[in-house]
Amino acid sequence: MVFKRKHKTPAGEIEKAIQMNNLVEKQWKTILSKAIIEAALAVELNPIKQELASFKTSETSKARLQLLN
Repeated sequence: MVFKRKHKTPAGEIEKAIQMNNLVEKQWKTILSKAIIEAALAVELNPIKQELASFKTSETSKARLQLLN
């Protein structure tokens, strides 16, 4: 017994679906790459931010001491 498909998908529709899938895949790769880079930068910059905060605090402390003297 041979079964026939009731509905055939046009080749153009399949090609459009493949292109859309590829586009979405590229977009996700871009989004993930950006997220990974941002996370890496955050890890790299965190010590620098802490050092700047401590410098600002020490500068503020020096200024306060000068005002008190």
